[in-house]
Amino acid sequence: MSLTGNNGLLGSSAHETNQPTYSIDQSLRFNSSDDPYLARTPSSAGNRKTFTLSFWVKKSFDTTEHCAIGNVYSAGNDNDYFSFEFIKSGSNEDRLRVSGWSNSFRITTRMFRDPSAWFHIVIACDSTQSTANDRLKVYVNGSQETDFINTVNISQDANYGWNQTSAHHIGEEIAGSEHLDGYLAEFYSIDGQALTPASFGETNSDTNQWVPIKYTGSFGSNGYYLKFQNSSALGDDSSGNTN
Repeated sequence: MSLTGNNGLLGSSAHETNQPTYSIDQSLRFNSSDDPYLARTPSSAGNRKTFTLSFWVKKSFDTTEHCAIGNVYSAGNDNDYFSFEFIKSGSNEDRLRVSGWSNSFRITTRMFRDPSAWFHIVIACDSTQSTANDRLKVYVNGSQETDFINTVNISQDANYGWNQTSAHHIGEEIAGSEHLDGYLAEFYSIDGQALTPASFGETNSDTNQWVPIKYTGSFGSNGYYLKFQNSSALGDDSSGNTN
């Protein structure tokens, strides 16, 4: 893994007049051939029904394996396994998949093939919702994805695998056979809230591009914020939770 300083993302200053533009100055490069990953095992479980994952990703062309972004596993079932990755095989290649052990909860129809582009992805889970399709929402660059080639919903009030007391890996599938090849920036895990992209970004009125803003909400007990601030503190949590 190497820290990069030349892949910054420039945000917006639209919230307040004469306020400085929000800038993401650093990202973390994952080179899949190095078997890179970050890992954390929570000491106690967070909210496994309701949580949000938000991150910026810039993927490279790597055709040897799935590009794993995040993963957690404790048992071979949909409630104890949770994964999100870019698929690298068959007709589903280059699509974003959010999955349990047995079922792919969502596979986007949208394909991610531009290695020069940053994508902002938000995965918002809330199994308490009575409407099945509202229990897992995927957003890309501020817009909710509604067109999927695969949709499976867990039961109402069921647990997802995320926020359990098992090792959570970023940049690697838990078995170690699949890795992210690309860059990550501004990785948030929000415990106990299902948020929309408006908490993390907005449309720039001048360019009409989706850009980052500073998150000002709460994180929950198991929440964290990785900004990959320097080479000696790549995995430091900047949320204040010291996770």
